[in-house]
Amino acid sequence: YFQDDIQREVSVMNIYIANRQGRVVASASNLLPKSNSIISDTITDDVVSGVKTLELSLLETKEIKEFAIPGNFILVGETKMSSDGFLMFQIITATHNRSEYSVSIYAEDVGMDLINRQVGSWKPTGDVTLSQAISQILGVDLGGWVVNYNVPSSMKKGSSYFDYTSEDSALSRLQSVLEKFGLEMYFSYDIKGLEAVERIINIVEHRGSRTSSHLFLYGVDVANIVERKSIEDLATSFILYGADDKLLSAFSDYSTYRNRVITPSDTDFTGTRVHSYKVSGNEVSCVDAPALWGSNIDPDGKISQVKKTEYKSAKLLISYALTELEKVIEASVTYEVTFNRIPEDVAVGDLIRIVDD
Repeated sequence: YFQDDIQREVSVMNIYIANRQGRVVASASNLLPKSNSIISDTITDDVVSGVKTLELSLLETKEIKEFAIPGNFILVGETKMSSDGFLMFQIITATHNRSEYSVSIYAEDVGMDLINRQVGSWKPTGDVTLSQAISQILGVDLGGWVVNYNVPSSMKKGSSYFDYTSEDSALSRLQSVLEKFGLEMYFSYDIKGLEAVERIINIVEHRGSRTSSHLFLYGVDVANIVERKSIEDLATSFILYGADDKLLSAFSDYSTYRNRVITPSDTDFTGTRVHSYKVSGNEVSCVDAPALWGSNIDPDGKISQVKKTEYKSAKLLISYALTELEKVIEASVTYEVTFNRIPEDVAVGDLIRIVDD
């Protein structure tokens, strides 16, 4: 299973607290003597957003009370969760517990500052390369970021993919653009002399290894598995709107697909499908819906959702529906796994195998 995120307590944790000017003003450790003490620490790394969060509990000292405050930065050293050796966070909340003489910190990846940067509408007139899309979001100077392309920056998508009509945060727009290219990202920092020299956005085809190199046994390596099944997001039919709230049937190329049944082997549409779908009116619906979700109360098994998009052709709208319906046509299943041990070389995005008799 591809892991959505990893929460890991780091065995050796050394941190450096820096002020808004980037100067280190305090440090703490969970091992080193004669230093401010870290009581507990958890780093959460999310593969979907590419963003990490940090939760710390520190023994309260005069130094920690003065400098472990919202707005200051935390540099985390000596972990294997970053190929560059350091992670960088901004303190969002600091909670003081008087009776326990502790300070609890919640901090987010410095990349989260892209949430506070707003980008406007964007309607390109021609094909857009990956580097052009990134520059459109971050600005010509990339807003102080360095972009590390691990894929060709010249790869292109048609203009209709990027018809954004409203304002958005730079982070959301960046995530949206990368999704259209089928890519992922993560943040890293090149730190020298305990100063943040470079903030780097790493763009990759995918995070983690697609080769399953680790096998975990329930009862030995795994302490618990919580399985959750849900039909909260279930749908077997999409009613589709494109750019400017234009209905699917109003597009000029709609007649090509009217009443068409699209099977898993249909080569006109890319992607892997398990089910067959029919285009009818303004809907794309699953042919197998009655067998999957039909009942005495609702024989046709139709569960509809309205989807508003920025696509400018019937084919792109239908292609979008085929991809997204495949994700929600079955009950979703998620697993929360608690490990007795997990090797340091297991990273977010890795494919792993868990054996549960």
